[in-house]
Amino acid sequence: MGFDWQRYHRGSIRLKNHDYTSNGAYFITMCTKNREWLFGEILDGKMILNEMGQIVHDEWLKTGELRPYVKLDVFVVMPDHFHGIIQIINKNAAGNGFKPTAGNGFKPTAGNGFKPTVGNGFKPTAGNGFK
Repeated sequence: MGFDWQRYHRGSIRLKNHDYTSNGAYFITMCTKNREWLFGEILDGKMILNEMGQIVHDEWLKTGELRPYVKLDVFVVMPDHFHGIIQIINKNAAGNGFKPTAGNGFKPTAGNGFKPTVGNGFKPTAGNGFK
């Protein structure tokens, strides 16, 4: 018997009126399309990163270097997803200088915070290494 996605699928746990651009720590998860195992495999209970998984790992670390308004905490790359804790430590700096690169498919959105700045920079950058 396989994993029952319907049974364990949960809806959004986002707070309706919370400003996610506020200073604070945020737990994030990013999944591959169709939960495809793109980042490696688990052998003997240990995650073994493949080339794509190593790119995700390295790009996450660069996120902290490139964005002085965030602080990275623990993270893990799994075969089909990524978990991380990120802290926005200076809301007023978030978004200052986020410029989407031509052709990356992302457009700036109103406000500051993870999604328009870090998320839209991390995801296409990590993805560019997969070509």
